Amino acid sequence: MKWIFLSPHLDDAVFSCGGFIWERIREVQAVEVWTICAGDPPEGSLSAFAQSLHDRWGTGLEAVRARRSEDRAACQVLGAGFRHFTIADCVYRLHPATGQPLYASEEAIFGPVDEAESGCIQSLAGQIAAGSQPGDRLVCPLAIGGHVDHRLVRRMVAHLPVELRDRMRYYADFPYVEHFAGQPASAERAADRLPATVQAMVPAGWRAVRHPLSEQALAAWTRAMRSYRSQLSTFWSGPGQMEAAIRRYAHRFAGSLLWQPA
Repeated sequence: MKWIFLSPHLDDAVFSCGGFIWERIREVQAVEVWTICAGDPPEGSLSAFAQSLHDRWGTGLEAVRARRSEDRAACQVLGAGFRHFTIADCVYRLHPATGQPLYASEEAIFGPVDEAESGCIQSLAGQIAAGSQPGDRLVCPLAIGGHVDHRLVRRMVAHLPVELRDRMRYYADFPYVEHFAGQPASAERAADRLPATVQAMVPAGWRAVRHPLSEQALAAWTRAMRSYRSQLSTFWSGPGQMEAAIRRYAHRFAGSLLWQPA
């Protein structure tokens, strides 16, 4: 049996669960991070929005190659295996009929999944099922924050065989969850005292399971996150602010949370 973390992008699973992953590996459990939207962009010109992201990341046209390299380095820090699927990030995907960008703005990438992607979702579910072994435990993002690629992965899970869905666990998308959780009114931190804004995003009856993290796990988590050099500026002013956010999040929820369906 191995743990398989489904990561929409080349950073999400490590950003959200790096400490938990490190703890499982220290217990001699096999862990792999499967990044769904890790494929190369299609040939041709990119949308102005995609180009603006490349400029912010400082990667130019080597963005995807650089991000795959960052992900390999982060997984190596934790000791996890990895797999990169060939679906492109939403900012590169084109409508199959018109050839126009499906998501060409900040508003679009935090909107609904385009119905033109239904075939992609079905194909992805088949690949995930084919690559899994009996007893594997998959971990999926809750899609907190509403990013379209996170929504796509969450929707894909509904198409997996029932034996895989029965063993599914879900993680809170960090750092989006920090925004939705807001500031605690008191020393709120236990898994059974989740902020209402976060609990409202979890289906009724699901149980949040808290997994304490050691200081060594927190240190490994932050080291792994530093590997994503191109992405830190999206959320933080620098590595110091990133590390403070991780420690604040882990302290508030007394470790790392995974949700288990009823």
